[in-house]
Amino acid sequence: MDPTVPRTPPADTERRELRPFALAAMIAWILFTVKHVVVGGRPLTVGMNLTVIVLMLILLAIARVRPSATPILLHALAAICTVAMVTSAWNTGGPRALTWWYLSAIPLLVMHVGGRRAGLAWWAIACVAAALAIANPLDIPPEYIPTDSDRAFGAIALCTTATALAWLARKAVEDRVAELSAAARAKSELLATISHELRTPLHGILGVASVLESTGLSAEQRELVTALVSSGKTLKRTVDDVLDDARLAVGKLSIEPEPVDLLAALEDVVDLHAADAAEKGITLTLSIATPDGFAVRADEARVRQIVSNLVGNAIKFTSRGTVALVASAHERDDRTDVEIAVEDSGPGIPADRIDRLFTAYDQLDATHSRLHGGTGLGLALSRSLAIQMGGSLEVERGRSVGARFVVKLPLPSLGPSAKTERRGSVLVVEPDPVYANAVRSLARALPDVELLIASSLDEAEALARSRAVDAVVVTAGPNGNPSDAHRRLASATAPGTPLVLALAANAESLRATSAPFGATTLRPLRRSRLRALLDEAKPRASAAPTPNRARALVVDDDPTNRRILAAFLSELGWTPVAIASGAEALALLDAQRFDAVVCDLHMPGMDGVAFVRAARARAHPSYFVAATASVRTEERSLCLSAGFDAFLRKPFEVADVAAVLAPAIRRARGEPTPVPTREDLVDEPKWRATCVLLGDEIDETLSEHQAVVAAHIETMQRRSTDATAVARAAHAVASGSLMLGMRAVGEAAGALELQADALDAAQRSARAAELARLLELSMKQLRAPATRAV
Repeated sequence: MDPTVPRTPPADTERRELRPFALAAMIAWILFTVKHVVVGGRPLTVGMNLTVIVLMLILLAIARVRPSATPILLHALAAICTVAMVTSAWNTGGPRALTWWYLSAIPLLVMHVGGRRAGLAWWAIACVAAALAIANPLDIPPEYIPTDSDRAFGAIALCTTATALAWLARKAVEDRVAELSAAARAKSELLATISHELRTPLHGILGVASVLESTGLSAEQRELVTALVSSGKTLKRTVDDVLDDARLAVGKLSIEPEPVDLLAALEDVVDLHAADAAEKGITLTLSIATPDGFAVRADEARVRQIVSNLVGNAIKFTSRGTVALVASAHERDDRTDVEIAVEDSGPGIPADRIDRLFTAYDQLDATHSRLHGGTGLGLALSRSLAIQMGGSLEVERGRSVGARFVVKLPLPSLGPSAKTERRGSVLVVEPDPVYANAVRSLARALPDVELLIASSLDEAEALARSRAVDAVVVTAGPNGNPSDAHRRLASATAPGTPLVLALAANAESLRATSAPFGATTLRPLRRSRLRALLDEAKPRASAAPTPNRARALVVDDDPTNRRILAAFLSELGWTPVAIASGAEALALLDAQRFDAVVCDLHMPGMDGVAFVRAARARAHPSYFVAATASVRTEERSLCLSAGFDAFLRKPFEVADVAAVLAPAIRRARGEPTPVPTREDLVDEPKWRATCVLLGDEIDETLSEHQAVVAAHIETMQRRSTDATAVARAAHAVASGSLMLGMRAVGEAAGALELQADALDAAQRSARAAELARLLELSMKQLRAPATRAV
């Protein structure tokens, strides 16, 4: 079906929209009847009008009893009005009558209720009826000739009727939009619920597979587990894409910019897809066209999602050859124009199908869906995300071989990065010219590392003998001999120089032959691995004593989730204890001390929110982490306001657990809390908008707000025994601070407002003191001249 052709609305919608139009028409005929009765001497016109009114009442009664007859009744209503208008025109002088002008309203009524085709048909009928009204072929003598007062009344009635029809049409459209919005919201909520139910078992599948990978497996078992992990991650991406599409439909998908090193994000994407590319024998590279400008403010997760979709598609549809990711950045004023291109050597895209590329759930050809899988949603979602970030996603046309997609994003710049200390030099032996060119481009973004590229062992040996290098990375070629490469380079370099073998992500067979090398790394190379290699090559000072293993409490009613999370924690060096309910966990917390508590939110009996509130009320000092499969954004706010320190969304991996528990490790080691960054303290867009709004008054406003907040903090500390007074003062601080863009102060005050009843006097006083610290740090940031918007 052609999507550009409007569909006829369903019968129930027609019935709802037909009734107000019928009532409006009936009111118009009643007014005309009253007018003709008052004037007198017009019995034929009055009788015809009364007949029309009676027929309309009959039609409305039929529509009420038999809703399925609505389409027929619509056309019957139009026919009655048309005949009545033509007859009225004959009774009132034909061309000199105003009545026949009302015929223009008939097709508008029918088109809105019955659709475009029905409206066009009635437009033709109305034209014929207008001609008959003017010509009067039956030569019926007029009952009266309109006077000036009749024409004035008719003109007023015509304008009133047209206005009423327009208002009713607008009301019907608004009702329809509200209905569709409600349906979209319901769809979003349903998908969120389904996503939660899918994520919970999916977390179990991926978690168990991850734990299995770390155990001793045979080659066949490892292959099966790898397939299991791959399928699980594909399902997770599909669930996320469908959910994001639903969020976009209702305008709930938000972009959250934050400082980011865009090149690191692109390197992560390449690492993510390196194994898939290596398995197909495809050369996957990241090339950097400009040396700097990649320190920007962006929603890192959404940028990764866009680029990952493009790279994944390129690998999926390329059977051999290369997939190249090329990034460039051009700074202008305080913004950076970032361009990311993904180019492959695949079969290309037929010119007649390019326009369908970005249509959701469209695979261009059914054979593609069967051969490669997928929902056809990735490109449509990626373009929508790029547009939402103010950029674009296009495909290059006119290519005979392969495809090239280009993402352009205008992003706020963070300015030039600080100069870093020179780490040293690395000799890279890379015989593949494609990879070698990528390494050369990588050198542009590594001002702290000197890269020397050699295309052969002979060239590498000559370079190593001619100058000192701090490390050597050798790529294992298909016909290369790692032992021979190690022997020759070890003799050419200084004793103790690290020799590292670079392997493809799935090169398990080559790992067995890498024995002479002290370490291996993954190909393609990335900046963080080269820097880490040089850091490890430096002489180490005596290591600080390692603290005792931190203890963690796992609270989850699902035994699989408990087992997975306990295994993850053990792998990270924690001592885990697993409990099945919130009540048991609370009793255990009263008896023992735990450095961290990871608690599921949705549990029978005492759920996660009730558990953490009870734990906070008893002043337990643990670091509390909420774990949930829910994707609702409001749930994160609920968790943090209830007393959780962090939020962990299922399904998660070991790296996610390590990242979220890093503050707990610092606390367990007695390390000081890091000073919040500007991004932690200030909502930049809100602050800049406030500066523009207030102009020269911004300094005075800041000073007044600082004095007000300080007074409220003093009240909180003085009346810390009164939970109601503390909550009231915290509310005042939160509302004003958030309006100004003081994120940290506003969020901390909002959390204190919600938790005041659950805290004791000492805890309320401590929270007030923390507010005072955040206020001081925020004011220093906001008063810096460079932060003002112009």
